[in-house]
Amino acid sequence: MSGALVVDGIDELFPLLHGLPERFLLIKHFKCDDESEIVSINGQINPAISMRAGEMQFWRIAHIGASDFYKLRIEGMPLYVVATDGHALSQPRKMTELFIGPGERIDAIVIGPSAGEYPMRTISFQNEAWRPPEPVRQLAVIHSSGLLQSAKIDDDIFRQRGTGPQWINDVRIASIARRRTLSYSRTTDRKIFMIDGRVVDEARTDQTVKFGDTEEWTVINTDQQYHSFHIHQTPFLVTEVGGASWHDDSLRDTFSVPPATDQRPGTLKVVIPFTDPAIVGRFVYHCHAVDHEDKGMMGVIEVVA
Repeated sequence: MSGALVVDGIDELFPLLHGLPERFLLIKHFKCDDESEIVSINGQINPAISMRAGEMQFWRIAHIGASDFYKLRIEGMPLYVVATDGHALSQPRKMTELFIGPGERIDAIVIGPSAGEYPMRTISFQNEAWRPPEPVRQLAVIHSSGLLQSAKIDDDIFRQRGTGPQWINDVRIASIARRRTLSYSRTTDRKIFMIDGRVVDEARTDQTVKFGDTEEWTVINTDQQYHSFHIHQTPFLVTEVGGASWHDDSLRDTFSVPPATDQRPGTLKVVIPFTDPAIVGRFVYHCHAVDHEDKGMMGVIEVVA
């Protein structure tokens, strides 16, 4: 079972959101006995989503499925992202494609396009190197009706700026107290998934961190498929993906780690603030693909005062 737990208040940062129609798009998948797969939104197969041309809506998109990774887009309809994993950007960012793995959430403003039908589909990409690329799947259809009054309606969105102090700025300038490296791997039969060559043991502490420190962690993915990095209790700032600098404008608590290739492993670099006194104690970090974490890809961290 999975669903959405909503924390209100983002309209205090972006006043434009106040009073907008709010939709939840909860993506989930189910594998059939014949190895085919059903992907649903809010438990519906290819649902119809109605909008008026020029209407602004606030969409909360969440991947609440167990293991799949999706690249997706809505034909002819961009999204104006305002938050990732519940953490607000400093200003909306226009995006035409999204990559979303298990546990990831995206909050975005959408504008009803000119009257017509606009399919929301996945984009084919290579996930597991030993399988064919992921197929294209239609997830939903947006039905827009009425007359579009203005082509400049997105100007109001771009004028929005997050108000008040931004935690991300504190994370950006914090001194790095320690750098750590995690290595993701698995056995050849894909029955055991490991971090640093070990499966999870709840009685073992894998990482000990001093409360108040900010650390840089590098995740090395030696497996030729996507994994993800998720840590409980605290968000993190993504600074590098696949060896290239990553300029995020919001914090995350889950992020997809690219697969290894024949030439090199996949890599993810994050900066993690262990600065909230509420997190002192033991908790876990893991790959958010449920079958991977269930087969061992999890570690235990202890934050000590």
